[in-house]
Amino acid sequence: MPATRPTGPQVPLRLIRQLRGWTQEDVASKIRDLATEGVVSDSLARTSHTTISNAEKGHKPASDRLLIAWAMALDLDPHDVWADKTRPSAKAA
Repeated sequence: MPATRPTGPQVPLRLIRQLRGWTQEDVASKIRDLATEGVVSDSLARTSHTTISNAEKGHKPASDRLLIAWAMALDLDPHDVWADKTRPSAKAA
């Protein structure tokens, strides 16, 4: 399900990633691990650093599933990535 608004996440995921000393590949790898473990949609099993880079730079919108997995990879509450708390739950990922 694509993101319905191009405004991006409420939480600055790029900044949090950088503060933790993670690379874009680190985030992508963690998302792939979550998909392999069945925690998030298996469609995210091919997430690459390019996907993360494009989303961080605003070149391509991140899907709801990707944002949920990205938040989980960074140990954040998925609900915190949107200003609108009516967005999908982590279980939808």
